[in-house]
Amino acid sequence: MVRTDAERKRMSISEVLTAQHFASGRRACWAPALRAEFDRAYMRDLRRDLIREEEEEHEIFPQSERIFEALDETALHEVKVVIIGQDPYPQRGQAHGLAFSVERGERPLSLAKIIAEVNRDMDEYLPRNRNRRAVPSGSSCLTPWARQGVLLLNPVLTVREGCPRAHWNKGWECFTDRIIETVNERREHVVFMLWGKEAKRKGAGIDCNRHKILTARHPRIGITGSRHFSRANRYLESNGVDPIDWLDVCRRPPLEEQETVSPLTSIDIEDEARWDRAFAASRPLLERLAAEAAEDRRLGLTEELDPTRL
Repeated sequence: MVRTDAERKRMSISEVLTAQHFASGRRACWAPALRAEFDRAYMRDLRRDLIREEEEEHEIFPQSERIFEALDETALHEVKVVIIGQDPYPQRGQAHGLAFSVERGERPLSLAKIIAEVNRDMDEYLPRNRNRRAVPSGSSCLTPWARQGVLLLNPVLTVREGCPRAHWNKGWECFTDRIIETVNERREHVVFMLWGKEAKRKGAGIDCNRHKILTARHPRIGITGSRHFSRANRYLESNGVDPIDWLDVCRRPPLEEQETVSPLTSIDIEDEARWDRAFAASRPLLERLAAEAAEDRRLGLTEELDPTRL
């Protein structure tokens, strides 16, 4: 059964940070490499600390069910690009488990600069598509990238509300180091985008003979002119790997526009939770349309369809 957002919210840290939970769902393909981490001392300490915060009624982002969202959305065998962030956004309603991405609301500065570089880079890389802009002002969710093989990984997977870096040096770094080691060891020809000092340190052990490493300043400072997105695609194509459609985000309207009746067919039906949210949000509009149709029928403006006359 698909959980509602409220049910997901009720899942506790003690339920989520277990080997059994990690090995379930879409992230299960990562479990052979990472399941043993849940028996290590650092993970037990991390789990204890987060449970204490939860008991003290501190808000932890993202919601517990979405802590491993990056691994849910990008299977190990599909990883083509790794983008390393920092920790989740600490403001309410932003973090959903993918580095730099937000589902709704105002676009953070780092993401705004990333999108600006995608627009500029793709204009040069795909000159025939200059009339197709990358990401409109309302779109900030990078899930379409993740589903193409872009692992959007934060070194620290949780944060306390309003307290950036609150969960640094508590154990998450060991777990995400192991994720990067797994990609480095088990995949070939992956592009690692390392933006800023933290990300560069995180990628220190990557085999540059098997993978492509691209470095730049943190997007908050600016990555203008890095051309990382076109350079990544050229590397992938040169090694027989399908490139990333960095403009894919533009095909999906902002979330608040998705959650109306007209674009329901463009939502990924496989994601049952998103479909349920969109349908629930569209119900008032459907009810209004039904009432208008009934009134038209009462006034004689329409008539019942006779199948024999089709």
